[in-house]
Amino acid sequence: MEKVSVEDCPACDPVNKLVNDLFEQGFVIVEKQVEDYHFHQLYIKLQGNINLLNSFSAEGFSKMDNKYICDCHWTTVEIADNSSFLEMM
Repeated sequence: MEKVSVEDCPACDPVNKLVNDLFEQGFVIVEKQVEDYHFHQLYIKLQGNINLLNSFSAEGFSKMDNKYICDCHWTTVEIADNSSFLEMM
């Protein structure tokens, strides 16, 4: 499993698992930043086919629309849709 970090601030295990699960589905990181160094709170934006999330569950997260917020460090994993772009190819 690839360990995710932003500016030497490591992501928690639930975020690592979620991001790696999304990597396996063809998602890629398009943006990442540290929201709060003290709490190791990160913001990670991935892009991929958002339709794949309909049957996707992530333990340890609250889900709001296209965002997953981890329960331990409040890291946000946002999903940007590129399915319409892929359909045109």
